[in-house]
Amino acid sequence: MRTRILAFALVGLAAAAALSAQSLTQVNHLTFRQTVALPGVVLPPGSYSFELNVSAHNVVRVMTRDRQQHVFLGMTVPVERPAGPRGARVLLGEAPAGQPMPIRVWYPANSPNGYRFLY
Repeated sequence: MRTRILAFALVGLAAAAALSAQSLTQVNHLTFRQTVALPGVVLPPGSYSFELNVSAHNVVRVMTRDRQQHVFLGMTVPVERPAGPRGARVLLGEAPAGQPMPIRVWYPANSPNGYRFLY
């Protein structure tokens, strides 16, 4: 009986930890029709998953939309979101002719903050 209670307790703790980890991760799927850049990497046109783990101190991970390939992992600086729609979006910077425009800030959907990439 004690073993069953302990087993149920461990399963409950594992499930709670998994749910907690999920709630601490913010994911948005973004599609780019042109080549863009993040620090040290160029993203060809396509769909990507941008992911912020709140407990990881502003670290953003970018993967292909199918989550099969990691493309970027880096530190960001939180910035205040400007007034306007709360959907997921990015702020692009300027680039010389023929170069991909850098993603300066990612604004996750429904978040009061954005995350500025460090170049």
